[in-house]
Amino acid sequence: MTDPPNTDRKLTSLRELPQSIEPPHDLWPGIAAQLGEIPAAADDTTRARRRAVRLRWLAAAAMVACVATGVWIGRQHIPGRNARPYRRARSQRPWQGDVKMRIGLGLAGALLMQLGATTASAASHQIFDRQVPAQPRGVVEISNVTGNIEVSGWDRTEVSVHAELVGGAEGVDVSSEGGHTSIKVRTPAFSGHGGARLQVKIPKGSELDVSAVNADISTSGVLGVQRLSAVSGKISAEIAGADTELKTVSGSVQVKGHGQPARLRASTVSGDVHLEHGGGISRRAR
Repeated sequence: MTDPPNTDRKLTSLRELPQSIEPPHDLWPGIAAQLGEIPAAADDTTRARRRAVRLRWLAAAAMVACVATGVWIGRQHIPGRNARPYRRARSQRPWQGDVKMRIGLGLAGALLMQLGATTASAASHQIFDRQVPAQPRGVVEISNVTGNIEVSGWDRTEVSVHAELVGGAEGVDVSSEGGHTSIKVRTPAFSGHGGARLQVKIPKGSELDVSAVNADISTSGVLGVQRLSAVSGKISAEIAGADTELKTVSGSVQVKGHGQPARLRASTVSGDVHLEHGGGISRRAR
């Protein structure tokens, strides 16, 4: 019987070190995935910033154009030093030139307000698109403050996020790692207001967890477990054979099944619960 090799032997020379050390498994796929996400996130942030700058310049140009228009209209109709009829009492009906000047300046002001509101609205609505890899039966979490959330299942092993930011929302944080995908709408820290209109596509076998404050939630084609909750908003869910939990404080709950056995819990404080094609579903509604 031979003794086991001594693994604590001290080295006397650097030449005794192995030329290469193989890792226990291939680490490159995970590293490549993380490296691939960094440029995508940077590109999304850069495009959003450039779009915001262009919209600010557009708003400034529109305001300058409106001011110039108002000045031009005013100069065309403002009476000169000798334009007022001789010895006309100020209590008499205004001169025609005064009326035209007031109308012109009023129209210019209205145009300025309209263009300002339009450009401000355009600046507050930013488009966000992102795709990340995901596992066929991973977990997807979505969080939003206000707006709406639409989630649909598909056959691809990736999560696609399309968002229209509203109300001063700063952006959307999307991350995917270890079978867990997180989607969160980022709002200003000082106010907490803002949200997004989200359209999300996930692998149809995913487990879905959605939370919202003032937003409607709808799902379709998702076969995994669903947990959907909102404070104020309507919830509409299409379910298969997996457990489903739907909660809202102010809003209705609509559930569409496919006749497969499933466990359903639905609750609403101010609203109704509607169930369609619920055969074989063990339900608890209140």
